[in-house]
Amino acid sequence: MAVVTLTGASVLIATTDLSDHIKEVTIDDARDENDDTVLSMTAKSMTGGLPSPTITLKIRQDYAASKTNEKIRAAVNVATAIVVRPLGGTIRSATNPEWHFTGKVLQYQPLAGAAGQFQEPSVVFQPTGTPITYLTTST
Repeated sequence: MAVVTLTGASVLIATTDLSDHIKEVTIDDARDENDDTVLSMTAKSMTGGLPSPTITLKIRQDYAASKTNEKIRAAVNVATAIVVRPLGGTIRSATNPEWHFTGKVLQYQPLAGAAGQFQEPSVVFQPTGTPITYLTTST
Protein backbone atom coordinates (compact mmCIF):
# COMPACT_ATOMS: atom_id res chain seq x y z
CA MET A 1 0.00 0.00 0.00
CA ALA A 2 1.31 3.41 -0.97
CA VAL A 3 1.70 6.04 1.71
CA VAL A 4 0.71 9.57 0.77
CA THR A 5 2.47 12.69 1.99
CA LEU A 6 0.24 15.71 1.54
CA THR A 7 2.17 18.26 -0.54
CA GLY A 8 0.89 20.53 -3.25
CA ALA A 9 -2.75 20.07 -2.33
CA SER A 10 -5.39 22.33 -3.83
CA VAL A 11 -8.25 24.00 -1.92
CA LEU A 12 -10.72 26.18 -3.79
CA ILE A 13 -13.33 28.22 -1.94
CA ALA A 14 -15.98 29.74 -4.18
CA THR A 15 -13.68 29.05 -7.19
CA THR A 16 -10.74 30.98 -5.62
CA ASP A 17 -7.59 28.94 -5.05
CA LEU A 18 -6.50 29.60 -1.46
CA SER A 19 -4.06 26.68 -1.26
CA ASP A 20 -1.18 29.00 -0.43
CA HIS A 21 -3.04 30.06 2.73
CA ILE A 22 -4.27 26.63 3.92
CA LYS A 23 -2.12 24.91 6.52
CA GLU A 24 -4.34 21.86 7.12
CA VAL A 25 -7.43 20.33 5.53
CA THR A 26 -9.64 17.58 6.92
CA ILE A 27 -12.54 16.04 5.04
CA ASP A 28 -15.01 14.19 7.28
CA ASP A 29 -17.51 12.20 5.20
CA ALA A 30 -19.50 11.15 8.27
CA ARG A 31 -22.98 9.69 8.65
CA ASP A 32 -25.43 10.22 11.47
CA GLU A 33 -25.37 7.26 13.84
CA ASN A 34 -28.64 5.37 14.23
CA ASP A 35 -29.21 2.67 16.82
CA ASP A 36 -30.77 -0.33 15.06
CA THR A 37 -30.48 -2.71 18.01
CA VAL A 38 -33.36 -5.16 18.45
CA LEU A 39 -34.25 -7.45 21.35
CA SER A 40 -32.80 -10.58 19.75
CA MET A 41 -29.27 -9.07 19.62
CA THR A 42 -26.67 -9.63 22.32
CA ALA A 43 -24.84 -6.35 21.73
CA LYS A 44 -25.65 -2.90 20.47
CA SER A 45 -25.88 -2.41 16.71
CA MET A 46 -25.44 0.87 14.84
CA THR A 47 -26.10 1.87 11.26
CA GLY A 48 -25.27 4.97 9.28
CA GLY A 49 -28.00 7.46 8.59
CA LEU A 50 -28.00 10.69 6.62
CA PRO A 51 -24.64 12.08 5.50
CA SER A 52 -23.28 14.71 7.88
CA PRO A 53 -20.10 15.82 6.12
CA THR A 54 -17.76 18.64 7.09
CA ILE A 55 -14.55 20.14 5.75
CA THR A 56 -12.23 21.74 8.30
CA LEU A 57 -9.48 24.14 7.25
CA LYS A 58 -6.69 25.62 9.32
CA ILE A 59 -5.93 28.85 7.51
CA ARG A 60 -3.17 31.42 7.53
CA GLN A 61 -5.17 34.60 7.90
CA ASP A 62 -4.92 37.29 5.23
CA TYR A 63 -7.09 40.42 5.12
CA ALA A 64 -6.21 41.37 1.51
CA ALA A 65 -8.90 41.38 -1.20
CA SER A 66 -9.98 37.90 -2.38
CA LYS A 67 -7.94 36.18 0.33
CA THR A 68 -8.95 34.11 3.36
CA ASN A 69 -10.82 36.67 5.46
CA GLU A 70 -12.94 37.89 2.56
CA LYS A 71 -13.79 34.38 1.30
CA ILE A 72 -14.54 32.94 4.75
CA ARG A 73 -16.68 35.93 5.79
CA ALA A 74 -18.67 35.52 2.57
CA ALA A 75 -19.32 31.87 3.50
CA VAL A 76 -20.79 32.64 6.94
CA ASN A 77 -24.29 31.15 6.83
CA VAL A 78 -24.13 31.08 2.99
CA ALA A 79 -23.84 27.90 0.89
CA THR A 80 -20.35 27.97 -0.62
CA ALA A 81 -18.61 25.58 -3.01
CA ILE A 82 -15.38 23.94 -1.85
CA VAL A 83 -13.13 21.73 -3.98
CA VAL A 84 -10.17 19.79 -2.52
CA ARG A 85 -7.58 17.77 -4.42
CA PRO A 86 -4.41 16.14 -2.97
CA LEU A 87 -2.23 17.26 -5.92
CA GLY A 88 -3.40 20.63 -7.18
CA GLY A 89 -1.37 20.82 -10.38
CA THR A 90 -2.25 17.30 -11.50
CA ILE A 91 -5.36 16.24 -13.40
CA ARG A 92 -8.10 14.52 -11.41
CA SER A 93 -7.78 10.71 -11.50
CA ALA A 94 -8.09 7.57 -9.39
CA THR A 95 -4.73 8.44 -7.79
CA ASN A 96 -5.58 12.15 -7.45
CA PRO A 97 -9.26 12.26 -6.45
CA GLU A 98 -11.27 15.41 -6.01
CA TRP A 99 -13.88 16.18 -3.37
CA HIS A 100 -16.68 18.67 -4.03
CA PHE A 101 -18.78 20.01 -1.20
CA THR A 102 -21.24 22.81 -0.67
CA GLY A 103 -20.99 23.98 2.92
CA LYS A 104 -21.40 27.05 5.06
CA VAL A 105 -19.47 28.46 7.97
CA LEU A 106 -21.45 28.88 11.17
CA GLN A 107 -18.60 30.03 13.44
CA TYR A 108 -15.67 32.17 12.36
CA GLN A 109 -12.89 33.72 14.41
CA PRO A 110 -11.32 36.31 12.08
CA LEU A 111 -8.64 37.08 14.65
CA ALA A 112 -6.94 34.08 16.26
CA GLY A 113 -3.30 33.93 17.27
CA ALA A 114 -0.73 34.69 19.92
CA ALA A 115 1.74 37.59 19.98
CA GLY A 116 4.45 37.11 17.39
CA GLN A 117 2.71 34.07 15.86
CA PHE A 118 0.79 33.53 12.63
CA GLN A 119 -2.95 33.99 12.87
CA GLU A 120 -4.25 30.49 12.09
CA PRO A 121 -7.95 30.14 12.78
CA SER A 122 -9.73 26.86 12.09
CA VAL A 123 -12.84 27.06 9.95
CA VAL A 124 -15.46 24.31 9.65
CA PHE A 125 -17.73 24.16 6.63
CA GLN A 126 -21.00 22.56 7.77
CA PRO A 127 -23.44 20.64 5.54
CA THR A 128 -26.15 22.39 3.53
CA GLY A 129 -28.23 19.35 2.59
CA THR A 130 -25.97 17.70 0.00
CA PRO A 131 -23.27 15.06 0.56
CA ILE A 132 -19.61 15.28 -0.43
CA THR A 133 -19.03 14.21 -4.04
CA TYR A 134 -15.93 12.09 -4.69
CA LEU A 135 -14.64 12.27 -8.27
CA THR A 136 -11.87 10.23 -9.90
CA THR A 137 -12.34 10.84 -13.62
CA SER A 138 -10.75 13.67 -15.58
CA THR A 139 -14.00 15.32 -16.73
